[in-house]
Amino acid sequence: MNKRIGIALGLLLSILLPVAATGTCLSTIQATTPTEDFTLDDLNGTATHAKTGLTWMRCSLGQTWESATRTCSGTVIFYRWGEALRAAQGYAFAGYNDWRVPSVKELRTIVEGQCEIPAINESVFPGTPTSSLYYLSSSTDASNPDAMWGVYSNNGHVTTPSKANVYPVRLVRGGSSFGDYSGGAASQTLAISKTGTGAGAITSNPAGIDCGAICSAPFPVGASVTLTATPASGSTFTGWSGACTGTGTCAITMDQDRSVTATFSAALTITALADPNGTISPASRSVNPGATTTFTVTPNAGYSARVAGCGGTLTGTTYTTGAINAACTVVAEFTPLPTATTPMPTLDALPSALVNVPYGAVVTAAGGRFPYTFTATGLPAGLTLTTTGALTGTPTASGDFTPTITVTDAQG
Repeated sequence: MNKRIGIALGLLLSILLPVAATGTCLSTIQATTPTEDFTLDDLNGTATHAKTGLTWMRCSLGQTWESATRTCSGTVIFYRWGEALRAAQGYAFAGYNDWRVPSVKELRTIVEGQCEIPAINESVFPGTPTSSLYYLSSSTDASNPDAMWGVYSNNGHVTTPSKANVYPVRLVRGGSSFGDYSGGAASQTLAISKTGTGAGAITSNPAGIDCGAICSAPFPVGASVTLTATPASGSTFTGWSGACTGTGTCAITMDQDRSVTATFSAALTITALADPNGTISPASRSVNPGATTTFTVTPNAGYSARVAGCGGTLTGTTYTTGAINAACTVVAEFTPLPTATTPMPTLDALPSALVNVPYGAVVTAAGGRFPYTFTATGLPAGLTLTTTGALTGTPTASGDFTPTITVTDAQG
């Protein structure tokens, strides 16, 4: 029994497998992938298949091509489906960076029908694992988006294992299009792009898009795909365009190739400034586009506040901005309050009272802060003083009088 050693690296799992093995081949059965059908690059470790035009890596991912011995050495790395698609994007090998995960139809073209354990031409593809393994393809099962189509390495059979499990991968490039294999159905491509001043990631359900790294993926025709946008710290998601609109999740039916753009906006900075006679806090705020925010304004004793900027209003000690669509500044200015003085009645000598003759005079004041409130004591019988300073009535006796008048201003 082969010994397997699993090493977890994030989501990636690698397994040590034999790198030199000999399968069982029956010469009485016609070869389906004879060596002469391939142009072998023994220096770089690639094989170009004349029948398909596809160029294959002769080693599985994780192995190293040994040009001197024309073998593969090292550790085969196992990938989950989404991890394999990410690993292939931009992968540089043999002078090319357009390597990709093959479709299941493409993968089937290198199955050798006269061999088993493994079912492959080991002169072309040495070091292929001999354990009971499925080689991973980019093809999704139309009836179960959580499964993919894979090729069983022992006998070349096609089946649909879970995308959540881990499998070896052999990358391919170029060649004619073989389409997808989804129980007879073709696939459609979903392409994601991101724009705006901010940052974020897009993921799909079922798996396939993780943009981030994978921003384009095939899905079975008619599949329902839901995209979710997650803004990065300091950014906000402001909406979809293309095949989706709005700011929620994006639900797409893959009845054709689809493209979606996600817009992320960076948070906007509001700066607060104040003169030395008071404070405004905090000194700055980071606000998502279209949102409002508040600042606390505190005048020093004996000062009043006036605040402007960012389209806001001051209520009490709270300044609330308008909707923020660009970086802006809030400025607080503080002015001295008027110096308080004591209000005093301004009253010349009152006219003498005459019995049974209607009386009228007005009391005024100076200092303090208007409005004033007046009260009086020592008035002759028949006279009254209103709170606004009107002295009226009909005296019941004649003569001069000197009342005591008190004035209270708006400050109390």
